[in-house]
Amino acid sequence: MSTLKVNTVQHNSTGFNHLVKFTDNGGTENGTLCRVWCKWSYNSGTPVIDSDFNVSSLTDTSSGTVTVNFTNSLNINDYPVVCGNNLGNSATTQIISSLTTSSVRIQLRYDGGTTYDVSYNSCMIMGT
Repeated sequence: MSTLKVNTVQHNSTGFNHLVKFTDNGGTENGTLCRVWCKWSYNSGTPVIDSDFNVSSLTDTSSGTVTVNFTNSLNINDYPVVCGNNLGNSATTQIISSLTTSSVRIQLRYDGGTTYDVSYNSCMIMGT
């Protein structure tokens, strides 16, 4: 077994959509890096980015609904999105819609169906 210790991994081509892939010695892909991630909170009803990668802005679409806008577009508009939030002891549901190469819309609902601006939110987007 070998250990690789580096500060920077760089693709041999330029541009955002040249992915660094992890493969075994037979060339089988074992993984890739996260393409977009964002943690946001709400300040007086307005979503505010707390930390992110590849997010240019958040659009407050309506109560409990935010559009995450990407700095660099993805190659596809059918990618996996993983979301999380913290609403105390209440159950919530995240509804993902309007996936495009440049944004995704996320709606947060109580278990009863009411939308709500949740104080702690996050999403990660994988894909090519």
